[in-house]
Amino acid sequence: MTRTNATEHRIEVREAALRLLDRVTIATGVAAVAAMGVFTAVSAATIPGGSASSPAGSNTTSASTSTSTDTSTPTSSDGTSSTAGGVQSSSGVSSSSGAGHAVTGASH
Repeated sequence: MTRTNATEHRIEVREAALRLLDRVTIATGVAAVAAMGVFTAVSAATIPGGSASSPAGSNTTSASTSTSTDTSTPTSSDGTSSTAGGVQSSSGVSSSSGAGHAVTGASH
């Protein structure tokens, strides 16, 4: 059985397509590994907390918080205290809406 010119051409085209598919598959795998490395680096840089290699009890990030408490009681124009039974905000505005309750989850 002899191969014709058309058959030889089809074999060459098929082999070229398989080589291209192999190269695309390898390139996709390499790109996926590179993307995973980038995501890992970004995650490690942005998620707060220490690394696994840091000594126990040490924290590689530091946070500084400053709180101040205003102990003065604002008074209204008639000289009475404005915090009667309510919650005082730092701006001196008070809120009194009866019994307070905590809401967790969805509102009802």
